Amino acid sequence: FSDEPGLTFAAGGIDHEGNVDFCTLYVDGALRHTWQREGVVWAVAFAPGGATLAAGGQDEKVTLYDTTTYEVRKELFRDGEVNAVAFSPDGQLLACGGDDALLAVYDLATGATMRW
Repeated sequence: FSDEPGLTFAAGGIDHEGNVDFCTLYVDGALRHTWQREGVVWAVAFAPGGATLAAGGQDEKVTLYDTTTYEVRKELFRDGEVNAVAFSPDGQLLACGGDDALLAVYDLATGATMRW
């Protein structure tokens, strides 16, 4: 869920036939946009203010989407599937965890990466 006014949320998944992987954005309960992906989306999170959506999953990357223009803002690559994503309260850092058993924290302004 976004902290924006109204009911804004996102979800990831796979279609009923197991073919199409996606990340979807809903605003006020209505489908607003769907992004196609290379693999199942396991985790989504909104940055504070709701202007950016992070989605990570089977394709071993986190994609940052602009929730107004629907453009890809940035892609962050990992060694393994991404199972969790979370923004810092100020939206400057993005943490993600996955199959490699490491926590990676990305500084979105500088591009620096810290791993534990």
